[in-house]
Amino acid sequence: MKYIFVSLLIICVLFFAVKAIKKSPHPDDLEKEIDDLIHNHRLMVFSKTYCPYSKRAKKLLHETLKAKEMEVLEINEREDMSKIQDHLLSISGVRTVPQVFLDGKFIGGATDLEKMQKKGNLRPMLVKANLL
Repeated sequence: MKYIFVSLLIICVLFFAVKAIKKSPHPDDLEKEIDDLIHNHRLMVFSKTYCPYSKRAKKLLHETLKAKEMEVLEINEREDMSKIQDHLLSISGVRTVPQVFLDGKFIGGATDLEKMQKKGNLRPMLVKANLL
């Protein structure tokens, strides 16, 4: 009887351990997913739905400039948000959002985009990329 109980206990532990492993992606898988998003979307924005800076960047790109092909990942809607930010830090040197990538290259956050827009550099950059 004791062996049956121990066997059942081991089976339960293994079942939940496997389930937990399947639920959270391997860090390499997450890094590949983020890298693929950056390289497979001409204009990629990593954002948080509630972040005022993210809202400003998305508004500038989508509403003001009418950028085409803009892909947005709202990282706060994912359980692995912190790991995404860690990986973005390794790519861009910053952990905060928004982070905007154009043709695989990090071009900045909201304040950077606003400065480029004010200097007259953002629109030509997007026109050259055929995104306006």
